[in-house]
Amino acid sequence: MIRLRRAMAHQRVAWLAACVLSWLLCLPFFGPYAALIGLVLAGVAFNGALLGRLRSPSPYPERQVLVWALATALLLGGGAWVVRWQALPVAYGEFAPNTHPEHVRWVLEWLDGQAYGALFGPSYGQWYWPPLVAGAGLLAGGASAALREWSARLAASRDPFDERLRTADAPEPVTRTEKVFLSYSRKDTALARRLVARLEGRVGDVWVDWHGIKPSAQWLEELSEAIRSSDALVVLISPDTLRSPYCWDECKQAIDLGKRVLPVIVSPELAQGTTAALRAAEWDELTAYQYLGMSTPEAFEAGIDAIAAFVSREHDWVAFHTRLGLQAHAWKVNGGSDGLLLRPHEVRIAESWRRNTPVDPDFKGELTPLQEDFIAASGAAMRRRARRGRVGAGAVLGALLALGSLVVSVQTDTAEDRRLALSRALAAASGAAPYPGMQRSLLLSAAAYETAGTNAARSRMAERLLRFNHVARVLATGVDDVGGAAFSRDGSTFAFTLSDPERTQVWDTDRWRPRTTVPGALPKKGSWPCDSPELSLSSGWFTCQDGREERLAQAGWDPGEGKYVAAVSEDGRHALVGMEGEEREREPGWVERVRAEVWDVDERRKLGDVDTEQLRDRGLYIGTAIDDSRLAALVTDPVHGMWLAASKYGVVPSSDPVTPLRGIDNGTKIFHSPDGSKAVTLTEDGTLLAWDTRSGGRLAAETPVPGLAPHQLFNRTALSPDRRTLAVAQGSEVRLLNTTDGSQHGRVRLSGRGDALTFSHNGRRLAVTHTVFNKGEETAQGARGRLVTEIFDVPGGRRTALLRSPHQATLAQVAGIAFTADGRGLFIGETRKSRILEWDVRRQRVARTFTSREVGFLDRMVLSPDGRRLAAVDRQQVVHLWDTASGAHTALPKPAEGALAFTPDSKRLLTAGQEGIRRWRMSDHREETPPLAVGSGRYVRSLRITPDGRHAVLVSADRDTLWEGSVGGDVRLWDLDRQEPVGPVLAKTTGSAAPELTPDGSRAVFAAQGRIVSVAVSPRTWHEELCALTTRPLGRDEWRAVAPQQRYPSVCGRQD
Repeated sequence: MIRLRRAMAHQRVAWLAACVLSWLLCLPFFGPYAALIGLVLAGVAFNGALLGRLRSPSPYPERQVLVWALATALLLGGGAWVVRWQALPVAYGEFAPNTHPEHVRWVLEWLDGQAYGALFGPSYGQWYWPPLVAGAGLLAGGASAALREWSARLAASRDPFDERLRTADAPEPVTRTEKVFLSYSRKDTALARRLVARLEGRVGDVWVDWHGIKPSAQWLEELSEAIRSSDALVVLISPDTLRSPYCWDECKQAIDLGKRVLPVIVSPELAQGTTAALRAAEWDELTAYQYLGMSTPEAFEAGIDAIAAFVSREHDWVAFHTRLGLQAHAWKVNGGSDGLLLRPHEVRIAESWRRNTPVDPDFKGELTPLQEDFIAASGAAMRRRARRGRVGAGAVLGALLALGSLVVSVQTDTAEDRRLALSRALAAASGAAPYPGMQRSLLLSAAAYETAGTNAARSRMAERLLRFNHVARVLATGVDDVGGAAFSRDGSTFAFTLSDPERTQVWDTDRWRPRTTVPGALPKKGSWPCDSPELSLSSGWFTCQDGREERLAQAGWDPGEGKYVAAVSEDGRHALVGMEGEEREREPGWVERVRAEVWDVDERRKLGDVDTEQLRDRGLYIGTAIDDSRLAALVTDPVHGMWLAASKYGVVPSSDPVTPLRGIDNGTKIFHSPDGSKAVTLTEDGTLLAWDTRSGGRLAAETPVPGLAPHQLFNRTALSPDRRTLAVAQGSEVRLLNTTDGSQHGRVRLSGRGDALTFSHNGRRLAVTHTVFNKGEETAQGARGRLVTEIFDVPGGRRTALLRSPHQATLAQVAGIAFTADGRGLFIGETRKSRILEWDVRRQRVARTFTSREVGFLDRMVLSPDGRRLAAVDRQQVVHLWDTASGAHTALPKPAEGALAFTPDSKRLLTAGQEGIRRWRMSDHREETPPLAVGSGRYVRSLRITPDGRHAVLVSADRDTLWEGSVGGDVRLWDLDRQEPVGPVLAKTTGSAAPELTPDGSRAVFAAQGRIVSVAVSPRTWHEELCALTTRPLGRDEWRAVAPQQRYPSVCGRQD
């Protein structure tokens, strides 16, 4: 504490402390950089101290602190109001373009960002934010002023007595300040005058009765005041003095006041026997003081020096003694008024003065009881004031902190509610009717997720991605129309013409990369665009060769009277011919042709009729639906050799075959490649999109794998821990496929038909089970056999172990298979034997068996990630748990069927049943939450939990179609905390396929017929893919239309 006081006595140190404190108080409102305004406040408070000018303490420090605190509160509160008034329109995107200069707008945006990003940022847009800032200013200003006053007082209360004691040789004072009271008998006046004359210039002032008493003054009071104001009393001792009662009274007052007294013997007859004479005159108290002899002329001269030395000895201490005595007397006379007590810094000086009382017994200076009481009363008053100040400051600080805490708590909840509501509003706007256009819809969906990860926002992102799943690339934006657009005949190139300036871009369609841009336009003849030409570039121009209209013109073909060409196939070989008079209005706005014809253009012959009912069975219609604006469905069978598609133009020819495109906007123009695998669309908001309809996919990507045919009833696939290799058992071999490109990089041959598979934790071992049947041993239930497990080294492809089950069973099946973490053990659940075997892989023998009399046929088995528990569900829908260390068995009280899975931390087990997904706590085997309902009549085929433990990827199927081989299930993402699905159905599996999650939990991978499917199941991945489709920022007008009076954000890292 002493070190702190010494440091704070330097006002620059106090200023640094005030700067730090003011910065900390401004930090919750302005952020780390704008809060530097606190340094300015502290600098103004300490203005002169920073320039080296010491500030004296104010006589009314509380008033100074209060005034400065109020001034700072008004300054900061007013500034906060101005910033909020000017910056919020900028933040909301409401400012007019020329309202502020660019640099002013930049400053406002910076201030807005600092305030909004601070602790009280959620309250920044509210009316009460400036008063809160004013409260911070009140504390900052009051603290700075208090530190300033404290520092000034500490500097002023520098202990002069300790410093004096540390100084070896004190300098001689320039001006003498000592005050001496001279007491003498009137008969010694001549001597007294002579003494005063000689002391002139040697001491500061000598009070004698001929100088200090006025004729009208009260003599005794004036005399007492003179004694109190003197530093020392010099009494001239002579026989006349000893007989004078007035002289003794003066000496007595000086002694009672603790003054230093110097008896000077001026009478030769008293030079010897002075003590006896004093006692005889009853001046006993004076005998304790040293005498000074001046009874002879020689002694007189020496005595002058002695008197001067006596008076100047310990003068600092003596002068303060005099001052303190006067103050104590005034305090006593006025009834002990608190207004006359010492101020805090004076109390500290007085206490130091008392501690440093000279200890020389000849000094004879001491504190009086009145001075002690005065110092004690001053100290008590100082402590009371300090206590009241601390209590008051604490009350104000506590009130402000309580208010701030309340505001933070309320604003956090309120801000969270506002964010959630805004997120839902943005999500709703992204799919509102009328359709807002692709780019705006994507940007609003992304903004909804960036605002708050509500289920509505995540679901909307998944819906947008599902709609634009096969979009390979955005070719251009802001396109009003394309002058011409076409694929080359082999589909490897696509070209389109843009205007202003007129130019044609050519793209390679393999990976949709731009090839070149040249001036000029693609040719356009009649009402049909040349949309399937061979493009040749010559002198910067494109020519259209062998287009459909040229073939008809060259053939000179006319379908006949009352007939007209409705459309021509992309290869130009077939035409759809409409029949005049064969039309009817099915409903308002829907004109339907009753019958049409398909003609072979080259042979000029009719191939057959197209009847309305025939097409209706295929989901198509003949005619133009004015209100239908999107490609609805595409056929899978040719009609008289001609592929037809339903579109906004009715039934039109199409390529063979064309996968349905999702995500087509109202008014979309669409161009198909000749083979139908690619397409380009121009949406109504001017976005030119390239589609890959047979592979790829932003939400669900499909990688073709020729010959891939996973089992339809049993999941005979396994995914490596790094999710790069998919092992698929097909017959008596296991194919190792690359999940990225579908290539096969390995093959394992089995001694039987593969069943269950699993990889070791490091991915270097693969275990495959199959059954070896006994020839000729068939029962009514089926063939008997023995379960065999082969373990292979994945990199080398060689078998390293063969595990033969010690028991035989009819229709031996596997409920589950899992390696231990170190790969030395393997758990195999045998369905018919109702047990789980733990195998020692190296010794190729059974190490332990896990079973119970309560266990029925096992359907599923899983091992916890930490390897400490086994979980299995049997045909009686009982969930069994075993401790792998002790073998202890536990059965859960609620039924389950189908899938089950441990959370990544192994602390919980999720089981699927008719009532939904149950979550069990493994510490006490209790159910945590009510069942998560996945839908009435749904069976959960597969359950995988994401690495964060908060989401689950479920594959559920309708119970009525559960055992229909090709029918799989719906892949959906579920939020386990909120107990609700996230987004729509993301993909559909075939058969018993069970998706496996990638290590980061962003995608789920599973095998399907002829392809590997990778589905994005992470909302963060959805957001990344969604933003990859955007090509511009969300406009301020677009934002205000959906979210007025809300902060204009940066969406997908872009801002207008």
